Amino acid sequence: MIGDAAGMITPLCGNGMSMALHGSKLAAEHIHAYLQGNISRTEMEEQYAKQWKLHFAGRLKTGRIIQSLFGKNYLSNFFISTIKPFPRIVSFLIKQTHGKPF
Repeated sequence: MIGDAAGMITPLCGNGMSMALHGSKLAAEHIHAYLQGNISRTEMEEQYAKQWKLHFAGRLKTGRIIQSLFGKNYLSNFFISTIKPFPRIVSFLIKQTHGKPF
C-alpha cells in the first residue's frame, strides 16, 4: 500500500509522487514504532492501513468518480460547463482530490 502498489492514482488526484512519498512517511512512522518494540507487527499493519485510508481512500474515490465523467466528449463538456460558473464547487473538488500538505 505504498506508491503504485496502493492502487490507481488518477491524474485528478494531484501529484501521484507526492502521494507515494506521503504514504512512505506514514509507513516509516509505523515501521519505526514496530522496530522500537512499541507495537506488534499486526498493530503496525492495522494502524498503517487505517492511516492510509484516512489520508487517501476518499481522494482516490472522488478522483475516480470525476475521472469517469471525462470518458466521453459530450459528458466532459457538460460537466465542465455545469461547474464552471461555480468556482467554489471547483475549489471544493480540488480540495477533495488533492489533500493537505504533509
